[in-house]
Amino acid sequence: MSSNKGVVKAESIKHKPTKPKSTPSHVKPNDFEPIVDMLMSENANISVLSYSSLYGFMIELHVDEKYSWYKDLDSHGDFTIPITDFILKFVLIIPRSSEVLYPYEPYEKPSAIKTAINKYSETYVNFVNEAKTQQKLWLESITGGLPAICPSVANIAFFKTNNLKYYYNSY
Repeated sequence: MSSNKGVVKAESIKHKPTKPKSTPSHVKPNDFEPIVDMLMSENANISVLSYSSLYGFMIELHVDEKYSWYKDLDSHGDFTIPITDFILKFVLIIPRSSEVLYPYEPYEKPSAIKTAINKYSETYVNFVNEAKTQQKLWLESITGGLPAICPSVANIAFFKTNNLKYYYNSY
C-alpha cells in the first residue's frame, strides 16, 4: 500500500488522470468524475480530516491501487506509483468576495457542548490561486530528490449542478 498523499482540488495542474474512462459528453475532462469513481470504488475508506477550517471541510480518502486515477513520481522521475491516499477539500465557491455562511455544528455526543464553527465561502480565483501556490511549493520542494513539504495537487474539480444531476442518476 502506498502512503503517498495527493490533494484533490479543481482543474489538473500537474497530474493527469491515468485511468482510461469513458466520460459522458457533458462531463469535462479533469472534472469530478475521477473523485466520484474513487469514492464509489470497492473498499474506499473515507474519514474526516478537519471540519474546523475557515473555508471548508477536509476529508481523507483511501482507495486500493487498482482504483486510483492518479500516479506519483518514482525514483526515476516518472509518474508510475499509484496514489492511494487523498485529501479532499470541499468549499462553497461564489463569484465575488467571501460571504459568511451558516455556522456548522458538528455532530457530537448528546452530552457534549456544541460549538458552532463559522464558515465562509471562497472565490474561484482565490481557490485556484491557493492550488497553484501549493503545487508550486510541492514542485520546488522535491527538486533534487528532496522530500515534499506538502502534498501535490492531483485535481481541481468544481462540482456544478449539471454534474450533480448526472452523478445522482448514475449511482
